[in-house]
This record gives sequence, C-alpha cells and structure tokens, in this order.
Amino acid sequence: MKTQKIILSIVFILSILYSVNLDSAQAQNIKQKDFYDSYLTLLNPYAIKAINKPYDLFNAKVISVKRINKGRTSEEKKANEGIFDFIVKVQYRTYTGAHNPPESLETLTFRIDPGKIKVIKRESKPI
Repeated sequence: MKTQKIILSIVFILSILYSVNLDSAQAQNIKQKDFYDSYLTLLNPYAIKAINKPYDLFNAKVISVKRINKGRTSEEKKANEGIFDFIVKVQYRTYTGAHNPPESLETLTFRIDPGKIKVIKRESKPI
C-alpha cells in the first residue's frame, strides 16, 4: 500500500513536470511601449537624483538601449554575449509649474548591470 502511494506520487509529479514545457514559454502581450515605460519606471529614482527639477514620465522617452559586449577580440565578444550590462539613454523634459511650457531637455545616460544602476552622463539643453 505504501509503495503504491509512492509510485502514484512519483507518476503525478512526473506528469506535472512533463506538462510544463519551459522551452515553449513565450512572453505574451508585451508591447514595445510597455517595455520602454517599464524601463522609465525602474530608472525614475535615479533620474530624480540626477535631474533635481520636476519632469513628467509621460514626456520621457528611451532613446537607445545598447548591450555592452565586453572583450577585445571577436572571440571574446562572442563568448560574452550573454552578459547583462547595458547603456540606456533617456530624454526628459523638465518644467516649472503645471501650466508652463517645458524649460529644458535633459538626456541621461545610464550604465545598468545586475549589481547597480549609475548615471554616467548628463546633458542639458534649453528648449
């Protein structure tokens, strides 16, 4: 009786594991705008510290996302393709007061790796 329960539980677990196919799992309903908006949301605390002026996330936009491929030779770069280091450029429009026009265009360049996010460059241009 005890062996039957063990065998049934093993068969049950194996059937569950077999039915879950992780290779065929695909991200669903991800729109490009949602992806970039999630980036803006995650980078928002770092942008607040760097800009020190009011801005709106509705007027912010991600300009570029570039993976840093470390290595001197093409073989080293190919071996390091899976490294999660990125350079992300984002533009923000700052303003003073809700009914005033934007006053400057702030471009922040972030260095993102699994351990930290750092603002590496800030450009400010009056509008």
